[in-house]
Amino acid sequence: YSRTGEGMHRFVDPEDGEVYLYTQYEPADSRRVFAGFEQPDLKAPFRFEVRAPEGWTVWSNGAGELADGVWRFAETKPISTYITCVVAGPYHYVTDSYERVLADGSTLEIPLGAMCRKGLAPYFDADDIFLVTKQGLDFFHEHFDYPYPFGKYDQAFVPEYNLGAMENPGLVTFREEYIFRGKVTQASYEARANVILHEMAHMWFGDLVTM
Repeated sequence: YSRTGEGMHRFVDPEDGEVYLYTQYEPADSRRVFAGFEQPDLKAPFRFEVRAPEGWTVWSNGAGELADGVWRFAETKPISTYITCVVAGPYHYVTDSYERVLADGSTLEIPLGAMCRKGLAPYFDADDIFLVTKQGLDFFHEHFDYPYPFGKYDQAFVPEYNLGAMENPGLVTFREEYIFRGKVTQASYEARANVILHEMAHMWFGDLVTM
């Protein structure tokens, strides 16, 4: 494990002793966890299996299921190594969903999720996060005319994070400072919304289409 925010980072909550893991690979740190070619234009489908302690939940880019003590995740579309991701631990997790009727008459359904460590649950305003997320999905579908291609859309607010956020498809990670523990200005909410939408734009530009 890493304590520097590179590769697979391990955090022990000093308040309750709970352990939280997450990965951060940009630009070239997936090699700390698995062998691969860290060149963004070299893509492959990934299918992860994770064995985790009882009581933990594990997330990755694809939808996951727990069976026989192992979390198994749906195979991704071809993506670069630096945007693969695993988040694991006793996170507080909230769900919602997004629906949109597409031009061909079919309905696109995207499961939404948002998470933080348990100690921050009283401050976690998931409703606002989901509101911005849905508004963003509406905006990008209207302007890009290409349906969101990565299935679910989870957003993890994680501790000791070096960046502002990271556009891992299906599992975006954010620094937990975007969970406001007291009254903040409207500018703070706008800044968080800007980051949420910035990462969402990368689902199309950067993740689906990579230079």
